[in-house]
Amino acid sequence: MVDGVEANNETVFIEKAEQYLSDELRSETMTLAQLFEKKGMEKGSEASLIEIQQQTV
Repeated sequence: MVDGVEANNETVFIEKAEQYLSDELRSETMTLAQLFEKKGMEKGSEASLIEIQQQTV
């Protein structure tokens, strides 16, 4: 939700962010998105390591 506007997809979210958020807040929002993406990649890596460990036991 951006400034009270719900977004169902990333295109609408980005459009609303550009419309309603200042440059500073918009960059912070993108930073959060990047953080979530990074955390997702880390979880994927952790899951892969666990799977490899289980296969070698």
